[in-house]
Amino acid sequence: MEVLSLLLGFLGRYPELMVSLACFLLLFHRLNRRRGLPTNWPVIGAVPAITVNAGRVHEWATEFLSAAGLSYVIKGPWGSPVDVVITADPANVAHVFTTNFGNYPKGEEFAALFDVLGDGIFNADGESWAFQRRKAHALLSDARFRAAVAASTARKLREGLVPLLDGLAASGAVVDLQDVFVRLTFDLTAMFVFGIDPGCLAPDFPYVPFAAAMDTIEEVLFYRHVTPVPWLKLQKYLKIGHNKRMRKARRVLDASIAEFISLRRERAAVSTGEADADLLTSYLACQDEHPDVEAKILEELRANPPSSGAGHHTAAELKGLVYLHAALSESLRLYPPVPFEHKAAARPDTLPSGVPVGPTRRVIVSFYSMGRMEAVWGKGCLEFRPERWLTAAGRLRHEPSYKFVAFNVGPRTCLGRDLAFAQMKAVVAAVLPRFRVEVDAGAVVRPKLSIILHMKDGLRVRVHKREEIA
Repeated sequence: MEVLSLLLGFLGRYPELMVSLACFLLLFHRLNRRRGLPTNWPVIGAVPAITVNAGRVHEWATEFLSAAGLSYVIKGPWGSPVDVVITADPANVAHVFTTNFGNYPKGEEFAALFDVLGDGIFNADGESWAFQRRKAHALLSDARFRAAVAASTARKLREGLVPLLDGLAASGAVVDLQDVFVRLTFDLTAMFVFGIDPGCLAPDFPYVPFAAAMDTIEEVLFYRHVTPVPWLKLQKYLKIGHNKRMRKARRVLDASIAEFISLRRERAAVSTGEADADLLTSYLACQDEHPDVEAKILEELRANPPSSGAGHHTAAELKGLVYLHAALSESLRLYPPVPFEHKAAARPDTLPSGVPVGPTRRVIVSFYSMGRMEAVWGKGCLEFRPERWLTAAGRLRHEPSYKFVAFNVGPRTCLGRDLAFAQMKAVVAAVLPRFRVEVDAGAVVRPKLSIILHMKDGLRVRVHKREEIA
């Protein structure tokens, strides 16, 4: 503030300099606006642009990153710690997540932001992370575990999702499809982690405190990324705002987990051996229905019916559904479950794009924007086109993880990627041949501000039974 006072005093003695400075700033702002870039003003930084676009963060980032050439520096008010380079450049992603991985640990700041995750694999660094990843890799590679996951998923679809959709089709009621799949995801995850089905997916759509607490936590974690540190500390001291919401949600979380563990111990004698698994993505629908894509998926499913008498595909049969895999990959390209991730360099570094970074300048990678960059995916980047994932011979086309980032990048790439694809395929194979989904008239789909990419107002649909079931 002392420096600012001296500067203002100096300009007051020389008004012509103040006029010149004002003209320069106005010209600079107009040039930035013309290019579609947010202005980093003196003293206040990019606060005006951030405030104006607070309700459309992902779309805004996509716009200015496209205009800026994939990377742009955003600064906060004078004296604030906000100084980040936001990027959707695959070269930067490869550098941070793979080539120079050791210089970009999760670190203390990340652990503080995501304190609700404790010392688990998502927060851990060094030997702790390596040990947990080895354990997770061993589990996810175990054939018995994968078979148990497939059987549990098939049972939940057969006894839970399909009957629910049957009832909705018979009644003609409008339903929030996102809510349906979020509930399915929650039940499957609880089954794999705790061996308990909490029954979140049920015809009466019950209120589940654990699920509601998780939703609150996801929102609070997002706001921690964009709220000035002094304000976060004040909220923590006064126990108000997001801090208060987080504390209440964590109490619910702890109580629910304790209950799940207790129930699991009681049922230990009849345990089925189910264990931890990754979340099933709930983004099976996008804003447009794409009837041509739906028809091709149905054609592939009818050409490859399940061989088992139980009516569900085996793991090997699911792997052979190539066009469905391509359609799911295209959905994840445009709608990655985690829309952004931030990193901080332990030591000063320069990104391939030329931007210097270090302990005081964070790197935020917009995974959401990467899927919409013409410089990354070509002129048709905004089109939903599964064919981009297929070769001329009809085989799956590989894209490097630093370009297709839905399952993270480099050493921290998701170990459950193949399992997630198998679960998503199982859901589509169980639902699509039996039901047709119609988006309710007037439904508006827009991203929710959260660390997990949900739709803000859900997805209101009607479910119709198909006349023919292959």
